[in-house]
Amino acid sequence: MSRSNLKAVLKGWESEERVIERLAHLPRQLETVTAIKAAVELAAAWECNKSEVLRRGDPRPVYLNTPEERYWLQSAAAKYGVHPNWPSCPVAEIKHELSGLPADAAAFVAYRIARWVCRFERFL
Repeated sequence: MSRSNLKAVLKGWESEERVIERLAHLPRQLETVTAIKAAVELAAAWECNKSEVLRRGDPRPVYLNTPEERYWLQSAAAKYGVHPNWPSCPVAEIKHELSGLPADAAAFVAYRIARWVCRFERFL
């Protein structure tokens, strides 16, 4: 692994730790809603940027989500999108913690955090 790749991985881990620390201070339901909303918004941002990154031929490996991941995220958003805290959850703070990452990495980290926060949830 090259030095730049290692730095990118470490930066992702550090961002993930900061997000988890922020979420840990929220009540359980607000933590869940915030994690899912951040993952949804960052996935949407990545989808908007993905075609441009791929068109440019960017040599950096990028995260391409799977249909299973998209389905899980859509199911989670459908369940929690009607929650009273959805419009007012502190998603901006979470997105700020991930703002130093490329759009694909931020979306992937947010997705992994949402999956972890919802590890005992069933959306089917």
